[in-house]
Amino acid sequence: MNVRGVQLSGEHVAGADDADVVRLGTEDVPEMLDLVRRTKPGPFRPRTIELGVYLGLRSGGVLVAMIRNRGETPFLHASAADIGAIRLYERLGFRLRRTPDFRAVRVPALDPSQGTPVPIT
Repeated sequence: MNVRGVQLSGEHVAGADDADVVRLGTEDVPEMLDLVRRTKPGPFRPRTIELGVYLGLRSGGVLVAMIRNRGETPFLHASAADIGAIRLYERLGFRLRRTPDFRAVRVPALDPSQGTPVPIT
């Protein structure tokens, strides 16, 4: 499945300390997976947190946003159809960088009786 996307750059976004932003750890993975399920930003699995430092924002005790901190220019990806998210990011100072296409793929299941991939329908 192909999804038209946008990448927004935050090179001109001025960062500021925020007491509500916390470093997320392995104990936060269930909440992180729930956020991913609710917002559908793209792939995030239980071990994705091992790829770097993640920061989170909670509202009313619920994780509402997270970002992987790479220590460089921040950037975001969103579906091009998610106009509300794009407008929010632009209000925060992010600017359109490019419009990539994303492809969702999955590993085919194996037929247990034959050990061969089951065709995807």
